[in-house]
Amino acid sequence: MTVFDVRLGWWLGNPATRKYRRSAPRVALYCLMRELFGLTNYRSNFVYLSDGGHFENLGVYELVRRRCRYIIACDADQDGGLAFGDLGNLIRKCRTDMGIDIEIDVDSIRRQESSGLSKWHCAIGTIRYDALGEGATPGTFVYIKSSLTGDEASDVLSYRAQELAFPHQSTSDQWFDESQFESYRKLGYHAGRTTFEVVDEHQPMQNGAENFFVALRQAWYPASSAVAAAFTKHAAMLDQLVERLRKEDKLRFLDAQLCPEWKRLNADVTSPPAVNLWLPTTPDELRSGFYFCNSLIQLMESVYLDLKLDQEHDHPDNRGWMNLFKHCAWSGMFRATFAISASSYGARFQTFCRRFLGLETGEVEVIPFTQEKEDQLNFHEAQLLREFQKTNDGMAGPDQIRLLQVLVRDASNPVPTDVGALRFTFGIAVVQDSKVVLFRVQDHLRKMGLARGALRKMVHEQGVSWFDKTRLVNYLAAAAQPRGETDLRKGDLRKELKSELESRQDREPACPEVVRELMEMAQHENLEQFEQLFRSVQREPREKRLGAKA
Repeated sequence: MTVFDVRLGWWLGNPATRKYRRSAPRVALYCLMRELFGLTNYRSNFVYLSDGGHFENLGVYELVRRRCRYIIACDADQDGGLAFGDLGNLIRKCRTDMGIDIEIDVDSIRRQESSGLSKWHCAIGTIRYDALGEGATPGTFVYIKSSLTGDEASDVLSYRAQELAFPHQSTSDQWFDESQFESYRKLGYHAGRTTFEVVDEHQPMQNGAENFFVALRQAWYPASSAVAAAFTKHAAMLDQLVERLRKEDKLRFLDAQLCPEWKRLNADVTSPPAVNLWLPTTPDELRSGFYFCNSLIQLMESVYLDLKLDQEHDHPDNRGWMNLFKHCAWSGMFRATFAISASSYGARFQTFCRRFLGLETGEVEVIPFTQEKEDQLNFHEAQLLREFQKTNDGMAGPDQIRLLQVLVRDASNPVPTDVGALRFTFGIAVVQDSKVVLFRVQDHLRKMGLARGALRKMVHEQGVSWFDKTRLVNYLAAAAQPRGETDLRKGDLRKELKSELESRQDREPACPEVVRELMEMAQHENLEQFEQLFRSVQREPREKRLGAKA
């Protein structure tokens, strides 16, 4: 195209030189030949201003390279299929050449199947300058596309009825008649005014570009597909819980916990109510609060699933729900209830609560078991320990029983303390000669990361070195044989162990459920799985490391 000088552009004076006032070179052939042989650069007296179609047709690439904070682009490309080719080309080039992504959702501009029209003329994107790790702020990309939404002026729609290719007629037509030119002009004016007028009325640019573009992003945020269908249902359920909170006297202590401004709200009343930000002291209040908070958590999970909060937690329409959940997450009663009941909710919901609400299942602790703590074992754990301890011949030392517990502290206390904290047992471990010989998490609290947390404490803080499966394997071999029989050909089974087990069984019969569980724990695949977990914990760093975006 340079050889034949067939291009859509213009030679202009270079603003960086003294000839910037010149509208064109006196002899264009000289500049043309310099460009043909690649001799032009930023110091040349004249530059060729092109429409960019040969490289990037929107003219945004150079603006991104200059790290412009706010960019407005109008795409009037011939794109009858709304394939957004120029936009895709821009995104690829910015990512490939500069490592900067542009995130934008253009579904609202695509034609709707029902009407054949677009929903909006524009989409708001984010330019990820922050991905470069230079402390930069993300940019805002306002993308306006030549499209029809059905609310255009009558003359524009009339022209469309006559010319079905409008507004994407071929660029080979360089001779617009009056009707054609006016239809494109009016459509562009309508698209621009529709995009910005919705914000300019209440947040004009005079108040600052930052405020203007933040409001613009919120106004044109893609609509949530889930909100319309589920919003009123959840609002009715929330209203029922609020009414229950208002009427039940036993839930009065939750007023200040669920509404941080409650104390200030009651500052001038005659007898302001007492404020308790942790667990109530009466059984009736504790019981009512626990079940109320469980209902609240169930509402949260329903909202999370129906409104797709894992993907749309920052959607403007979901802001109220997220703020409500964050209020709840600061309640002491709510945090304690969540720690106890989290296992009955979905794993992804638990992750969402931990990531966006700061709700944890508590701090894992491993403490020695003493007779004074016997009430912290449930009946099944006590029976299982008694049965397993029959396998200890005393040669490797005594059994050290440890309780695996969850600790939930009062977050309102400025100094972390165990006084008054909620503590409950979620499992047991038996250690012999610095090796784990038995490890069990209660079956309803598994797959929550508690086992890994407890092993991390034992390995990195308490000097536990390995998992010794010998006693479990011996127990399986002994329990699986008929009474009175001993297979001496098996090297991992001693005759004394078999006799001792049978003798103790006569004195203290074991529960069949306990025997069955111990035999299941000793199965090869279960032992291998626990060994893999143990090795994984051993490879972990002693201190938690922050992620790349932390």
